[in-house]
Amino acid sequence: MKKYSFIYFVFLALLSFPTLAQNLTPLTDSTYAWRWNVETNSWREQAYLRTIDHTYDSQNNQTGFRGQIHNGIGWQNQNRITRTYDQNNNLITSIYEEWDVAYWRFTNKETHVYDGNNNRTEELKQTWNGTAWENYNKHVSTYDSNNNLTSVLLQNWTTASWSNISLLTKTYNVEDNLLSEKRQLWSNASWTNQNQTLFTYHPDQNLASETDQTWDATNWSNTERNVYTYDANGNLTVNLYQDFDGTNWINTQKRTTDYTLNNEEAELFQTWNGTAWQNLTRSRTSFDSNHNIIGGILEQWNNNDWEVSGGYLAEYDIFNNRTNWLSRSWNGTGWENSTQQTSTYDPNGFRESNASKNWWGNPLAQEGDSLRIYFHTVTGITEAKPSLNLLIYPNPTMGNFRLDMNSINESVRLNVYSSIGQLVHSEEIDSKPFVDIQLPETNGVYLVQIRHTSGLTRATKVIKE
Repeated sequence: MKKYSFIYFVFLALLSFPTLAQNLTPLTDSTYAWRWNVETNSWREQAYLRTIDHTYDSQNNQTGFRGQIHNGIGWQNQNRITRTYDQNNNLITSIYEEWDVAYWRFTNKETHVYDGNNNRTEELKQTWNGTAWENYNKHVSTYDSNNNLTSVLLQNWTTASWSNISLLTKTYNVEDNLLSEKRQLWSNASWTNQNQTLFTYHPDQNLASETDQTWDATNWSNTERNVYTYDANGNLTVNLYQDFDGTNWINTQKRTTDYTLNNEEAELFQTWNGTAWQNLTRSRTSFDSNHNIIGGILEQWNNNDWEVSGGYLAEYDIFNNRTNWLSRSWNGTGWENSTQQTSTYDPNGFRESNASKNWWGNPLAQEGDSLRIYFHTVTGITEAKPSLNLLIYPNPTMGNFRLDMNSINESVRLNVYSSIGQLVHSEEIDSKPFVDIQLPETNGVYLVQIRHTSGLTRATKVIKE
């Protein structure tokens, strides 16, 4: 199946806004993107990407836009998206097209079906063969009476019929807490167990453990688990990682968080050496009175002492929108800039621009992208869209990072892309307070993308050093 342009993912991540003013929401008219000029240490005068012709239906759902790239002489069409919605504002179809010298050419199509509770029950993906749409694959989902997702069936189209590929099955307790996720593959006309995750909870409904198991042809065998401990306020204090050796659970790593400091959080990451816990990294994060992160220090353990390795600073406007995030590394004698993300907002608190820069260990920025969003506002919107802000820590990271999911109260698709647009991680997430992710060995910038069932896409960058 043809991959969607990586430009789409970048733009789709920035085309939705948080609704901050009551009964007021912004609708994008156009966006322009600039690159950083290393020679002049400034933004290039000519934008290199833009989206235009943004259209909306009577309910202010975005029905389409066109993407263009500047070829050095003028603007050239690149791709466009057309969308339709039902009477409940659920996304029904998305049609993707690419510009082919003188005309638009279909590439991909997505079609969604929903039940009476607006749960998405089917997602069909098709490709264009030059004359008609051809089926590629589809996801079929089921839900229980409480609208909890209970199964996701993946099927591929083979010539004239659908072939089963994989099945994800979920169960819940009476409190609607997720109890199990079982993954199966279709083989020899039957479902074959692959792996599953089992969840337990404390009496206060906080997640107590996640246990991963694999199928050994006859039984489920433990492989690894996470065990969680909380304080009296429900804050996660200990995340214990363990592997199963066939008989016993063996400690591997531990993350401990201290919330007792005034407007600060301290996090310690340790590994088990067989007899005792050995320090690895630690961080200390500071917050303002609105619990916004305003700064932090990262340290690494070096035999018998802590050494500063990095840090970050953040600033916010009166709406608590983050306007500046600067990640820095310590070279032994002073701070060096690593990455920076800045945003500006209008008087209503709506995002007008977003920019990122990377230094890559140099005194001057070596790479950067800047986006300017032009929009108008409309009234009468009663349902606020989710904020774009995704909380990831630590960032930069040496490989592992945690994505805070507390602001997301629905099943979503998590995708992680490399800087060249390669998908390096993908999973469906449901009912989790956070997700721990391991990046590939290659250092660089990765795009973390959350895709909601409504079609809304949010994204942020994480740096692996």
